[in-house]
Amino acid sequence: MTYLILTLAAVAAVTAWLLRLRWWPYGRCPACQGRKGRGTGSSPRAWSRCSRCGGSGERLRPGARIWQRNRKDG
Repeated sequence: MTYLILTLAAVAAVTAWLLRLRWWPYGRCPACQGRKGRGTGSSPRAWSRCSRCGGSGERLRPGARIWQRNRKDG
């Protein structure tokens, strides 16, 4: 009975993770921490765009490329 409960909990967790990736594929950029896409060393007066996210402040979450609409080739 314990294995059944653990299996159902694991299936529910994976399902929730996949749905989250489907509905919200973008998250904060880890390089600039979502600071409006500012690169490291930026100040309030002078700043550069983040080299990882290109200044958007968000990046595609790991695992979100399993959906066709998030792939570059499709």
